[in-house]
Amino acid sequence: MHTIVVCVGSSCYLKGSNQVLDMFTSLVRQYGLESSVTIAGAFCMEQCQHGVAVCIDGTMHSAEDLTAARALFEPLLVAEGEERS
Repeated sequence: MHTIVVCVGSSCYLKGSNQVLDMFTSLVRQYGLESSVTIAGAFCMEQCQHGVAVCIDGTMHSAEDLTAARALFEPLLVAEGEERS
């Protein structure tokens, strides 16, 4: 099971966290990962100096834009493919 938490605090919201959340939700549906990926929002993750704060499986990341956010998601697809083999 994978967990993605996206900061929705004021700073990240202004940087596009809602779009990042929407994109992750769309990707989970697109790839049929609803049973293995949980997505949540959280208030300030104290990473305001960077892009949108994203925590994936306990590791903090920063997404400067939607392309960067998608790149954070892609390893989950690889991990799921390996688990299904």
